[in-house]
Formats: sequence, C-alpha cells, structure tokens
Amino acid sequence: VIKFPNLSTDFIKEIIKKNYPDEKRIDFLASFSEGNPGKLESIIHDEAFEAMRFSALEHLSMLLSDRLYSAYKICDFLEKNKEQAEDILNLWILFLRDILLVSEGIHKKVINSDLLDKLKVLSARTDEKRLVFAVERVTKALQMLARFVNIRAISLNLALSVKTFDK
Repeated sequence: VIKFPNLSTDFIKEIIKKNYPDEKRIDFLASFSEGNPGKLESIIHDEAFEAMRFSALEHLSMLLSDRLYSAYKICDFLEKNKEQAEDILNLWILFLRDILLVSEGIHKKVINSDLLDKLKVLSARTDEKRLVFAVERVTKALQMLARFVNIRAISLNLALSVKTFDK
C-alpha cells in the first residue's frame, strides 16, 4: 500500500481556487479536508454535508446554552448521525475555535468565515472559559469515539458536562 503525505493548506487552497473559482468556503474546505484532495472532492460534491454543517452549528448552539433539556436533543442528533459523529465533533472544534477568535476580535483568522454572523452571536452569549471547557470536552468525546464507546454515552456525558460547567 502506498500512502501519500497530506498536501499543505496553501496548496489545497490553490486547488480550490483553480477548480472551483466560485467557491466561497475556501478556508473552511482547506482546513477540514486536512490536506487530502479526495476528502476535499467528497465534501465539495456532497450536498448533504453542507446541511449537516449547518445542523452541527445549530446543535453546538444548543450545547452552549444553559437549557438542560437540550442535552437530549444533542444526544439524539449525534445518535441519528452516528456515521458522521467524528465529522460533527471535528466541526464543533472548528466552530469553537472560531468563536474564541471572534470573541478576541480576530475575524481574519476565522475558518468558517461564511458563518461569521452566527459565530458572533454565539461569541456574544458564551463565556470564554465555557468555550475552552467545551473544546476540552469535545476533544475527549473524539477520543472516546475512537475507543468505540457508545455514542449515546459519549454525547450525554459531553452535553451534561458542558451544560453544568461552573465558571
């Protein structure tokens, strides 16, 4: 088996600009594809991915809210999309990163720049300490997922720990 190294983010951006000149999500696609042209192509051509991305942001908003009941909606979302759970959790980490950047006023480094208005809303209503804690918990959820822990247990643990975070 021959394994090729991942391409640089700048090279992936050039591929996008050359092959998809009308594409607006260049920074996001270059980052999320992780230097893999095959993954880039599948994301660009998968219309369901963009819907999942918007839904992931909507559910992240629920995760960051104080409403405990929404923890079950988050669990249902991850369980319903368990085949894409890793992608959803990775999207959440990217969104959380961007929200932290927005809270510091560093808009030029935001990867999900096409969603900047929504990220600003989340930034305005969420404490930075809670955002950092959420990144830690989502990272732990990804590790648990890699160890084949039940998705319902992972999502409930994640949702309740973030929701009950005490500054």
